[in-house]
Amino acid sequence: MSGEQFLQKLKSILQPYMGELAESLSSALNRETEAHLGDIRPMDLDELQADFSGEAVLTRATFVTGVSHDVIFLVPVNWAAIWADLMVMGDGTAPFDPAQHLDAIKELFRDR
Repeated sequence: MSGEQFLQKLKSILQPYMGELAESLSSALNRETEAHLGDIRPMDLDELQADFSGEAVLTRATFVTGVSHDVIFLVPVNWAAIWADLMVMGDGTAPFDPAQHLDAIKELFRDR
């Protein structure tokens, strides 16, 4: 399978996952949300550091159908803090705290 074919297959698998993620977020946050699939492309560490210059939470989902690869998601810490705080019925303004927020983010991106 060529690199382009793999990316197309990955996009076709991730698109429904984004709908599931939006549903999970809507349920967890008790408000309507949308999730959109952004740019998917291979990148090296230098590109990754340039694109994500701030702090981010790295989480992994293992897909059990479609592809046999883990997919890594980078979530800016401010998003992770908002989502996790809202999940525990906060107002979404709590600062990021790994001890309190990482489990919530892992749950949102659980294996598919």
